[in-house]
Amino acid sequence: MLYSITKDEQRSLSKDDINKLASITEQKESILDKMNQLEENLRLTISELAQIIDLPKRTTSLAEILSAFDDEYTERLKRLREGIMALLGVIRNLTYGNQALATNGIKQIDAVQAFLLDIFHLLINYDQPGKAENHLSA
Repeated sequence: MLYSITKDEQRSLSKDDINKLASITEQKESILDKMNQLEENLRLTISELAQIIDLPKRTTSLAEILSAFDDEYTERLKRLREGIMALLGVIRNLTYGNQALATNGIKQIDAVQAFLLDIFHLLINYDQPGKAENHLSA
């Protein structure tokens, strides 16, 4: 889900679709909240598993627990974990790219705003041709 929503975010940033981007941001926040809850559940599960199989209390990762076993299911879990870690790397790279797109968009908006303000200031100070300036009023 996070990969898919991050790709949608990239498309929305590329198309300057602000409304879609706002919706995606809400969805992404919800997904990240769920992931944080899953991560907390994983920490609790790892701690319980470490106690059950008599690993030291300092055992803090799934990889450490999986290394205590040597069977087909453990190998499948290791490959699954590696796949998830690879996908997280892809998502991280997409996120960096999206950040660059967003930063570029903000710079463009700032440049347009500065340009418009310059034009506005020129119009305020503009006098009609041939009109004498009266700077020395008494």
